Amino acid sequence: MKANLDDLLEAVQRLASDDTVKYQFSRKTGELIQKSEWEDDAEDEFLTRHSSNDKDLIELTSSKEINNYGLMQNFICSLPFSQVKEKLSAALKMHSLKKCTEVIRSYNIANDWYNFRDYCYERYIRSWCSNNHIKLSD
Repeated sequence: MKANLDDLLEAVQRLASDDTVKYQFSRKTGELIQKSEWEDDAEDEFLTRHSSNDKDLIELTSSKEINNYGLMQNFICSLPFSQVKEKLSAALKMHSLKKCTEVIRSYNIANDWYNFRDYCYERYIRSWCSNNHIKLSD
C-alpha cells in the first residue's frame, strides 16, 4: 500500500504541535488513522478492518521525534548574520517558540520559516517511509 505525502505532512504538523495526538498507518488499507478515532468500543472492528497482525499498523511518530526547537535552531543557523538572527537566537535561548514565531512575523520571514519547516518534515516522512518499507505517493 502507498502512503499519501500530503496526509502524512498534515499529520506530522499536527504531531509537532500536539503531544496528545497519535497516528498509525495501516499497511492493509493504506490509510492514516488518528488514534483517537478508534479509541472506543469499536476497536475490535477497527483492528479487523485495518490489520490482520501487529505489523499492519505502524505508529507514525511521536512529538518527541519531531523536535521543533531543533528545527528552529537549524533555521536560525541557516540565516545570514543579522538582527533577526540575534533576536531569534535570544528567543530560543528562553525556550520560547511562541516568541520565535513573533519575531519571525515581525520581520516578515514567516514564509521562509514555514518552507524550511515543511522541507524538514518532508525529509522526515521520506525517511520514515523508507525505514518502514512504505511506498510514498506524491
